[in-house]
Amino acid sequence: MGFSSLFAPNIDKLVAKQDVQGLVKALAHGNEGVRRRAAFALAHLSFEEQAQIMGARALGEFDDAEATNCLLQMLNCMGAQVREAAALVLAQKKGTPAVVAVIEALREKDQNVRYDAAQGLGKIGDQRAVKPLIELLEGPAVKMPVRLAALRSLAEIGDARALPEIMRFVNATLPGCFPDRGADVFFVKDVAKHLGRMGKEAIPALVELLPFGSGFYSPKEEVLAACRQVGPDSIGPLVTALHSRSERERSDAADILNTLGWKPGTSDMVP
Repeated sequence: MGFSSLFAPNIDKLVAKQDVQGLVKALAHGNEGVRRRAAFALAHLSFEEQAQIMGARALGEFDDAEATNCLLQMLNCMGAQVREAAALVLAQKKGTPAVVAVIEALREKDQNVRYDAAQGLGKIGDQRAVKPLIELLEGPAVKMPVRLAALRSLAEIGDARALPEIMRFVNATLPGCFPDRGADVFFVKDVAKHLGRMGKEAIPALVELLPFGSGFYSPKEEVLAACRQVGPDSIGPLVTALHSRSERERSDAADILNTLGWKPGTSDMVP
C-alpha cells in the first residue's frame, strides 16, 4: 500500500482553499470514497472549467444515481466543453436517465456536444435513440461529422427500421462528401460491418454499398461476412447486382457469389 493510500486528503479543506491541483491528485487515491468525493468536488467547481471536465470524466467510475444526476446537471453548464465531457461520460452508461439525457443532448447548439451524444448512443445501443438519430440525420444546420456519427450509431444499434433512412443518406450524400474518396469508404466499411448484424433485411442495402470503394477500401469483406451469416437469402440481391450499371458493383457481387460457391440457375451456396 502506497503512501497516498494510507493518508487520505481532507477534501473539505481542499474545496475551501479551492485547491484544484490537490483535488485532481486525490482522483488517483487508492480509496474509492476519496476518489468519489474528489470527483464530485471538481464537478461542482463552476469557476474552473477544466476542473469540471476532469470531475465529469472521473464520475464515469461510479455507476449510481447520484453520479448520473450530477452528470445530468452538468449538461446545463455554461461551458460547452463541460457539457461535451458530461455527455460523453453519460453515453457510456446504460440506465434510462442516462439514455434520455444523451438523447436530449442531440438538440444542443454546440456541434461537439451533439457529436459525442450521437456517437455515444450507438455504444449504448438503446432502440429509443433510433427516431431522434434519424431526425438529427435529416435536420437542418447539422455539420457533416455529426451526421456521420448519427449514421454510424443507427447502423450500430441495428434496428432494420432505420435502413431506408441510412441508405437514402448514404446514396445522396457520401459520393460527393469527400474529394479524396478515402475517408468516405473507411466510413462505409464501418457502416457495412454493423448493417451485417441486421440479417437478411440489410443485404440489399449492403450490396448498394459495394460501389463505394475498391481494394483495401472496399466494403466487400464486410458484405461477404454478412452474406455468410444470412445464408441463401443473400443470393437474390447479389444476383440482381450482376446487372447493375456500376461496374464495381457487378464485379464485387460476382466475386462474392463465387466465394459463396453459387452456381447460375441455383439458389444454393457453400456453407
